[in-house]
Formats: sequence, structure tokens, C-alpha cells
Amino acid sequence: MYLANELITQSTNSSNSDVATFLSTFEIIVTPMNNPDGYAYTMDPNGDRLWRKNLRDNKGVGGYPSKANQSGWGVDLNRNWDDGHWGDFGTTSDITDDTYEGPYAFSEPEVVGVAKFVSSFPNKYSGIDFHSFGQLVLRSWGWTTDPSPNDAVLQQLGDGIATAIASVQGTVYQNENAASMYPASGM
Repeated sequence: MYLANELITQSTNSSNSDVATFLSTFEIIVTPMNNPDGYAYTMDPNGDRLWRKNLRDNKGVGGYPSKANQSGWGVDLNRNWDDGHWGDFGTTSDITDDTYEGPYAFSEPEVVGVAKFVSSFPNKYSGIDFHSFGQLVLRSWGWTTDPSPNDAVLQQLGDGIATAIASVQGTVYQNENAASMYPASGM
């Protein structure tokens, strides 16, 4: 939310022409929370702070997972997207794995909702993802290390984001192609 606030407040600051130019060129869409039940589980005293999946009950046991019984819960929402490479690599069909892709592409309501929202915009350019756990700014593509057609602009944008984070918090973020971390279908 800090980034959204800075884009709004800096766009009216006449001394920051870079932000004004950027905002007059691109429409920025911020989706701050795409995994509400998974996030709630990370904050639950009986949950897991490093949980990454949603809370799909893959075994049909009902209830709520606990630290002692997490096996079979959840789908990795990043790997549930069908980008034309769903299930090819970097995912698994093992319901107990952190990278479980789900029973089929777009099986998860969270992914369907975000996909419908994103598809409602006619001139999509790309997405940038922040991984605070690894201190990474990730840009397209996630399924190949080949640069996307927009890589030069995304590289510049990612570098700017990493510089901005460092200037405020002193935290160093690395800007990279998402697949350079590890190739994964759906990302």
C-alpha cells in the first residue's frame, strides 16, 4: 500500500516529473491481497507464518488446518494460473507439496477473480511482483528466462522500485526475471 500511496502523492508533486510521466503513460492497478484465507492463516496463532497456499481442503476432511496437520491443505495460487504452460514445470500434482498447482488450471476462486479483474482492462502491459521474503522484484516471465517483449521497460521499472525501497527502508531488493529464481508454470 505504501507504493500506491507514493504513486498518488508523488503524482501531484511537480518536482517529481518521472512519476508524473510514468503515470500519464501507464494505468497502475494494485491488488494488495490475492490470498485472503491463506494470509489469515499466516496471522493465526495456530497457523504458519510462512504459509504460501490458500486453504483449499484437498482431502475433504473439513475444519481448519493446524501446524500439526497441514498436509493436503491448499493450492499455490501462483501456480494455478493458465499462462499456456500450466503444470509444465516448477509445480506438482502432490497435494502435500508447497507448490501444488491445484486439480486444474483456474480451479481456485481467488485466481478466477483476479483473472477476470485483470482481463477487464483492454491494454495490459505486464505485472510486477514483490517478494518480501526473498527481497525480490520479479518481472515477466516466470516460465522462461527469455526476456518478455517489454523487458527493457520492466527492467527500468523494477530497478526504480528497488531503488525506492532502498531509499526509504535501506532494504536491498534485487530486480530480476521471475524465472531466474526458478522457472514455474503459471507465473
